[in-house]
Amino acid sequence: NRLERHDEAIEAFKRAIEIAPPNSRALNNLGDSLTKSGRFEQSIPNIEKALALDPVYAEAKSNMGMALWGLGDLEGAIKWLRDSIALKADLAPVHKNLGLVLLLKGDLNESWIEYNYRLTADGVPLRGGTLPIWRGQDLGEGGLFVFSEQGVGDEILYANMLGDLAARAKRCAVQCSPRLAPLFKRAFPNVTVFDRDLNADDLKTFDVQTSIASAGEWLRTDFASFSPHS
Repeated sequence: NRLERHDEAIEAFKRAIEIAPPNSRALNNLGDSLTKSGRFEQSIPNIEKALALDPVYAEAKSNMGMALWGLGDLEGAIKWLRDSIALKADLAPVHKNLGLVLLLKGDLNESWIEYNYRLTADGVPLRGGTLPIWRGQDLGEGGLFVFSEQGVGDEILYANMLGDLAARAKRCAVQCSPRLAPLFKRAFPNVTVFDRDLNADDLKTFDVQTSIASAGEWLRTDFASFSPHS
């Protein structure tokens, strides 16, 4: 199982450190494995040693942020994740994690922006092909294609934005899990529901696309926008 794999990695990195110290990569990897196994307090000294050897080690700064997040120190986590991004701005997983921590802090505006990096970090395909990304604009007579990207639970969670999305375009469609299609059809009669991926002919009727999760950047910018009628 996953915990056993982390335990195996921890032992392997410990052996690497014993064989060839000092080794900032092995120390950082050991810290990362300890964090992933929930041993946050044990991970931090190893990451500190890695950073002492390499003060501009962006991945180690990110791992320090994750360890502090695990300990509940959100401010500390944000600082270290930002430090990591300052060194390597293209680390998509770090941006994604920063977005999640900012969300926990209640900073909705920046959290959505950073969380959008999950599309790159997690290799999420744009199911609307080459359609431009929706940027929150009213589309008038245009068409908006909305696609799901995560599990059924997340699809249900984000579905509260479908009504708002439908109000931004004359034509709005959502691609969702087959098991949710009947529910979505009843709940959102002004939204066309697909329980399959769309083909090129289907997509011709739409002008822009968005992941349903990414819509939060434009529709859920403060806590008041999560009102029951949304």
